Amino acid sequence: MILFSYFIVLFLFCLVFLRFKWYKVVHMRHLFRVLNYTHRGKPMYRIRIPARFSANGKVQDLYYKTKAEAEKDAAELRRKHSAGEIVRQDLMTPEMVRDARNAHALLAEAGVEMNLTDAVQLALKHVSIMQKSWTVSELIERYEADAREARGWSAKYISTWRQYSTRFAGEFGGRRAAELTPQELRDYFSGHYQSATYYNSAISVLSPAFAWAVKQQTLERSPFEFVEKRRPEQRETVDVFSVEEAQTLLRSADAHGVVIPFAIMLFAGIRPHELTRLRWEDFRVEQDGTLLLHVRPSVAKTRSVRLVHVHDPLKSVLLQCLSNGACGQIVPTNWERVAKRVRSEAGLKGRHDAARHSFASYSLAAGRSVAEVQSDMGHARGSDMLFKHYRGAVTPADAHAFWALAIPRNDG
Repeated sequence: MILFSYFIVLFLFCLVFLRFKWYKVVHMRHLFRVLNYTHRGKPMYRIRIPARFSANGKVQDLYYKTKAEAEKDAAELRRKHSAGEIVRQDLMTPEMVRDARNAHALLAEAGVEMNLTDAVQLALKHVSIMQKSWTVSELIERYEADAREARGWSAKYISTWRQYSTRFAGEFGGRRAAELTPQELRDYFSGHYQSATYYNSAISVLSPAFAWAVKQQTLERSPFEFVEKRRPEQRETVDVFSVEEAQTLLRSADAHGVVIPFAIMLFAGIRPHELTRLRWEDFRVEQDGTLLLHVRPSVAKTRSVRLVHVHDPLKSVLLQCLSNGACGQIVPTNWERVAKRVRSEAGLKGRHDAARHSFASYSLAAGRSVAEVQSDMGHARGSDMLFKHYRGAVTPADAHAFWALAIPRNDG
């Protein structure tokens, strides 16, 4: 009797166990099953997610174009369910599915062969760079603080930098530097700088700040890399003083006691801003009597040394004052104001570079070699600037008269 009861209990246990296993197998077959239907005449597939498993607590359907994709996801869902791993966060809401489809469509339209994971990673990288990027005002301020001393900016360059950067910050100051596009820059420079000279100058002054930001890793790439400079307008002739204008300029300068600095510009080709940095020690008399002007890197516009051969009439005047120590200052403390008055009274107002142009033009016309004049001017080797602008600008007869001019000496 006891043995019989034991068999009955064992039989019932097996029956319950088998029933449970059967229910589980059948249940699992129906859970997350793939259903097929037709949408706009095309076969589609879906997986129905019960409300207890869905991300929004409601019955949810996941849609697929192919049965293989649907079966793969359904099997993975059943595996997670059996292992007790499935949670609502693992499932996508219909809105998430639609977003994923739209993202795939956008990538396809753009012709980009990239999955959503790679696209999101790229977007996150871009967002990270944007977040680290300074505003244009911050970039300009930080660059100036770092480069002003490190690069030895001159007072003239600082003035030019401030002129361009202030206007640029007024336009884009609050924007992130990483947001600026090359087209925006082209439109800005075209709108503010009509001539090719100023257009190119503004780009040359501002672009190093963005290249510096790239090195600081706050900018992935400078938008200036894609902004092309303009071809400068070709001028038929350069601005050269006639012999009469040069003589008038020297007389006006002599009347104000500044004939020496104007003579140095006319007969040695020194730039106006280089003139203010010259010292008398820069003039050297060689054993053969040659007078050389040593233009130091801190003086030269190109930051490179050059030697200028000083010829008469400037040579004789400088040798005389150097020998008796009566040269005085090269430029007075009120130089800018006096120089402006001298040009104005001579009727040559605003022609700041004409003296240097005259030196090059009259030197070539007098028969001096291109190599020597190129060296005196501080032009790079291989430069064709002399041929483009200065060669043939004046006649040999004019050159003879120019180099025969007498420098007035009533300035004490």
